[in-house]
Amino acid sequence: MHHEIVIIGGGVVGLAILKQLTCITKIASQSILLVEAEKHLVAHASGHNSGIACTGVDAPLFSLERALVRDSISLMRHHNKVFNLPSRPVGSLVCDWGEGEEGRLEGILEHSLMAGDCDDEILTVEEALALEPNINKSIRAALHIKNEVVVDPWLIPISYASHAVENGAVIKKNWRVKGASFDGEAWTLTSSAGEVITATYVISATGNHGDSTFSLLSSSPAPFANKPRKGQYTVFKKTSLLTRPLQPIPTSRTKGVFVFSSLYGNVVAGPTAEDVEEREAATTDAATLTMLKDTGIKCVPELGKAEIAGSYAGLRPATTERDYQFHVDALRNFLSVASIRSTGLTASHGIGRHAASLMTSVFGIKGEEGREVKVTPFPDVEEMMKEYRERGDGMVEIPILGECFVTHPITQIGWGGKLMEY
Repeated sequence: MHHEIVIIGGGVVGLAILKQLTCITKIASQSILLVEAEKHLVAHASGHNSGIACTGVDAPLFSLERALVRDSISLMRHHNKVFNLPSRPVGSLVCDWGEGEEGRLEGILEHSLMAGDCDDEILTVEEALALEPNINKSIRAALHIKNEVVVDPWLIPISYASHAVENGAVIKKNWRVKGASFDGEAWTLTSSAGEVITATYVISATGNHGDSTFSLLSSSPAPFANKPRKGQYTVFKKTSLLTRPLQPIPTSRTKGVFVFSSLYGNVVAGPTAEDVEEREAATTDAATLTMLKDTGIKCVPELGKAEIAGSYAGLRPATTERDYQFHVDALRNFLSVASIRSTGLTASHGIGRHAASLMTSVFGIKGEEGREVKVTPFPDVEEMMKEYRERGDGMVEIPILGECFVTHPITQIGWGGKLMEY
């Protein structure tokens, strides 16, 4: 079957684009296909992140990343409400621990105000401790970023997939693109298993393989090179010690190690920011996990009494470029979406909207005006947790999609108390 559009990549970015084109732009039913190389959706970078929808305080002012993060903030809250997804909209605290960081909170606040976060404010020691009484009393001050939200990092991209499929999109898993040719009008894509599909347009959302996919599909070399950045995390067993994420003052390279409570009460310390060569299987090491545990205890001393529930690592799709990389090859009907470093979940609605806008403005893609968009909310999270625990196989029933494997460690530990291999 010929498809109007094929999206390569079943992480949060690819699924957000699929949802936007299917449900908002309203591309004709059955004409959009997403292919994912793995046997489960949300398998790599999107399945090993922090689960915090942030406001992009570390993204450069006037960057595309910051703009798309801003575009996503209100849309994320609305989406969570419509699809009955859990969230904790309590903001986060950027903490000054008195380690040569004096005065830097004011600069971050100025950037936040310029970006539109007009409710953010610097808290005194007493005000910070009133909000989070269990944090280390050595704190000097904190910036309360009020629009940041703790979310379930697996349910959000899976809800995009459910919404898109309900409205006519098609998803194929275990479909790794190995070959591609363009005849001037349409693409022919070949999988590693020898299957063939054709499409008029191709969108690449392949994370840490963005540069190689670009080179496969475009008529010119990729204008960026992927430089994966590994983030390791330590997860403590459930406590009631923390509500708001604690984050250090960010640098130009990284946001630093967060200490935050998941929606399910597990305090998590991470991520690190390690430049690596590996692109798929991220590993942890004992020394780093010990450092993360110590960081958690330093920020919240009572964590010294908590047991460790598990650990995990992810590979953020950083590149040689600081900003998001959207590139259109109009001669070859190709759009590349890459360099979505650490804000893919946060900015996913904005990324989807921007990609759809490029498809309509550059290629003249048009939707079906008047087509009704179906919406099926998810069950209450307590119901899904109960089913997940009772099954014991790492799977849960998702509306429209059917049985899905829960890939994210935060959701796995929060729902079942342990990690599940896949």
